Amino acid sequence: MSNKDKDEYYDSLVNREIKGTKSRYKLNRKIGVGGMGAVFEAINLTDNSRVAIKTISPQLAHNQTFVRRFQREAKVGWILSHPNIIKVYEFGETGDSEDKLYFMAMEFVEGESLRSYLRSSGPLAPTECLEILRPLCEGLEAAHKRKLLHRDLKPDNIMLSKTQDGKWTVKLADFGLVKLLEPDSEITKGANLTQAGEVFGTPHYMAPEQVLGHQISPASDIYALGVITYQMLTGKLPVEGSDIRQLLIAKVSKEPPLPSEKNPSVHKAFDPVLKKALARSPEDRYFTVGDFFKDFQKVVIRLSDTGELKISQEALADIRKEYFVEDMSSNSQATLIKQTTPEKALPSSSESSKTKNLLPLILGGILLLLIAILVIIFN
Repeated sequence: MSNKDKDEYYDSLVNREIKGTKSRYKLNRKIGVGGMGAVFEAINLTDNSRVAIKTISPQLAHNQTFVRRFQREAKVGWILSHPNIIKVYEFGETGDSEDKLYFMAMEFVEGESLRSYLRSSGPLAPTECLEILRPLCEGLEAAHKRKLLHRDLKPDNIMLSKTQDGKWTVKLADFGLVKLLEPDSEITKGANLTQAGEVFGTPHYMAPEQVLGHQISPASDIYALGVITYQMLTGKLPVEGSDIRQLLIAKVSKEPPLPSEKNPSVHKAFDPVLKKALARSPEDRYFTVGDFFKDFQKVVIRLSDTGELKISQEALADIRKEYFVEDMSSNSQATLIKQTTPEKALPSSSESSKTKNLLPLILGGILLLLIAILVIIFN
């Protein structure tokens, strides 16, 4: 199907009414179109509320693997009830086998993507970065606590809107490439939609281990979070280029330039934070999303205290707020808990790395000691 045919197909859906298991919806206007499908603003005819309806393209409607992945995205969005994750209300299908339409009804966000905002704003002040990072990190870490990896974290999948008092509302979207770290009966009956060695993600935001098709972990999402933060601070990507092959080679073969090297207006105090988040080895990155956020927060507070960042008292109070994350694990109630991991509660990734490096020396010493004892005994 050509792009023209796709546009005509999606245009034909405007003003159409579709029925789900919970509600009936009327598609009012097309918001956006991508390679995989389209998103519409719609009205829930049951309660007259605004919703977003996401559909998949007609060609993919006959691809059962893609349909199952789309259905899984809807289940994840329904289970992850968090103020900073776009809520999915239901998954549905309508039409006959020849004209099948799969869709999910989601929370409607009046605003724009982070990508769109960065394109118009350019680099952001550290305080604005922090304001966007806090809710983003809280939402992402809540997913990690549920043993879910986003796997496609990028500015396109982060929605922004402003409240009446001028503060950012941030929503994480699109769990279409979600990876389950543990089987979860609420999301899937165990069907594995990803084969070993398959590579998913968006090249500029993919961690080196994703590029190589190796095992991924929360550290892979933390890498993508580091790329987004780098981009917000500097206005540029850490590794740039339109040649995808060269881009991916650069990711796995060398460390990216420091933020202050990419953009001299960025304070050097942010360099070690982003360097750790973007380390090539997952073991050298931050242990949790919260660890990363709190290190970034400490730099902003320190620069404010020294007068190198001019921040109002009201803004400073917001900046100093505790970092919280909602625990949504299947065996616990969804409650707000204080994040307590970094310095003392859990070893840092660098401490873990040092311990691993010392282990061969310790074992070698023990072996030499045993050999010496045997020599003494037999002499």
